[in-house]
Amino acid sequence: IPGWTLNYEMAFYLIFAMTLLTSGIWRLLSLGAALVSIVVLGSLFSWQGILGFYSDSIVLIFLFGSCIGFLYTSGRIKKKLLLGSILSLTGIIIWLFAQHYPTGNRVIDAGIPATLIVAGFCLLPNFFKNQLKWLGMLGDASYSIYLSHVFVLAFLRNVFNKAGMQINSDASGWVYMFFNLILCAIIGWLIYTFVENFYTRRIAHWRKSSNHPPSSATT
Repeated sequence: IPGWTLNYEMAFYLIFAMTLLTSGIWRLLSLGAALVSIVVLGSLFSWQGILGFYSDSIVLIFLFGSCIGFLYTSGRIKKKLLLGSILSLTGIIIWLFAQHYPTGNRVIDAGIPATLIVAGFCLLPNFFKNQLKWLGMLGDASYSIYLSHVFVLAFLRNVFNKAGMQINSDASGWVYMFFNLILCAIIGWLIYTFVENFYTRRIAHWRKSSNHPPSSATT
């Protein structure tokens, strides 16, 4: 299980929960101030160990995503084909460039390109909204995909190794990535549909029953 990313997520949720005391733009500003302060303090005092882990600049990517989320949900993002295309293509170009000439900083090499790509797609008009409903299904299953993909990667790696295919080579690497994307999506969706959804419904039913006891129990 990719536990290090879950640690960052839990820390973010804790900070975000504290910002619920505010609303609107103040929530975003307080969240940004908290995340930036943590990173700056970690850099100034050269924190190591756990403190160094949680003050890594990678946490700023949460802020990037929060800014996009705020702008999108508040209606401040207007659909603009040209701008959306430019942002998306710019993000892809920066990411490809960083693959060959990495700076060693994950925020620059991955965070900024990802932010531009996501922001760009948010700006694109919904040309194929009805035809791309399967993307919404993948979004619903994203957490199951996230938790299960590491096992799929390991399985396919063993299959490729036994077949004598080097996943680090250009040709085999692209084939390996293609099958990973397809299989991770399928396995994650199956787990979401038959496991996560099942237990979510059961828990919701249990909570509803707990909140509304039978009438005979209240007489």
